[in-house]
Amino acid sequence: MAERYDAWYDSPKGARLFTVELACLRLALGQPPPHPWLEVGVGTGRFAAALAVDEGTDAAAAPLALAAQRGVCVRQAPAERLPYSEGQFGSVFMIMTLCFVDNALQALRECARVLRRDGVTVVSFVPRDSAWGQAYERKAQAGHPFYSASVFYL
Repeated sequence: MAERYDAWYDSPKGARLFTVELACLRLALGQPPPHPWLEVGVGTGRFAAALAVDEGTDAAAAPLALAAQRGVCVRQAPAERLPYSEGQFGSVFMIMTLCFVDNALQALRECARVLRRDGVTVVSFVPRDSAWGQAYERKAQAGHPFYSASVFYL
């Protein structure tokens, strides 16, 4: 389903949302945080490519192939078991990933483990009680192929 997911961002609605989400991320970053950058849950690499992220991981192989086509250096690994040494990255990003991992606390611990002491972690997510969160919850309950396995927080 990687190509189906990725193609949605090429639709008029998807392209507008990507532009807004990317602007929000850039605003949240302020001054660029220290490199190298890692995106955990890089998926198809749209955000990583747009932000010039150095490396990305994802548990699924199919989206990683698309990310690699976008020039992102990728490794297949679940967020809960990152294949990197301690303190290897200046910044770690989780962009709309937390709701899809099996163990959110372990995934966040792994992000902290591979982050340098002076590093920055950026986690973006949809709060469960927000309008988007409620819409995604309805989609999940209806059996949506992407959101039926998701867990929304807060």
